[in-house]
Amino acid sequence: MTPREIYTHIGPVVRNNSEQMPLCRPIKMTGDMGGEFVFILASSGAIAVKPEKKAALRVRANVSGAKVWLGNVEKGTAPLTFEDIRPGTYRVKVVLDGYDTYQEEVRVNAGEASEVSAYLEKINTGPEPGPVME
Repeated sequence: MTPREIYTHIGPVVRNNSEQMPLCRPIKMTGDMGGEFVFILASSGAIAVKPEKKAALRVRANVSGAKVWLGNVEKGTAPLTFEDIRPGTYRVKVVLDGYDTYQEEVRVNAGEASEVSAYLEKINTGPEPGPVME
């Protein structure tokens, strides 16, 4: 669960049951670009919640102009790098007219960069039609 998701669940409860007004802001000077978030609890002090480490995914293709899909969403043209994505398993699809579609399920781990190298093969449409003889 991300700090934003925690805040989304805790913020309304705190606002509705106390006089506190919770904030969700990065703490300055932490050195953590994702920020840290602190929730002040009336009875027990402060709890710091570190954001989940993100991952990266690079997608390359052997032909130019190939479209990259992540799940069911077209994201752009290869080569393409996804920075700061959530760790997990993703279905990557690389598509270009006239070529077979490349699909791969890839696991990206927190704090790591994964790579997909898509090799698209030209679709064989058979022999070119010759001149018509009468």
